[in-house]
Amino acid sequence: MATLPCPGCHGDGYFIHTGGPGYFDRSFGNYLPSETEVPCESCDGFGEVEGCDTCDSTAHLCICTEDERYQAATEASL
Repeated sequence: MATLPCPGCHGDGYFIHTGGPGYFDRSFGNYLPSETEVPCESCDGFGEVEGCDTCDSTAHLCICTEDERYQAATEASL
């Protein structure tokens, strides 16, 4: 299996949540929202997921049969 960029976070490994009380920034002269980085649940914060070599999709969306995956694995080992 190949590694592919995570479709959830687009390879970043995290999401930035904005909002909350924020803070006053003197250089801008106004309030800015607070930002929090939250790890992506799909890739556990790594930014990559295992993908299928045959159909180029992520492993949990793979549409290949067991025979197709076996055939691709044996061809790759030759």
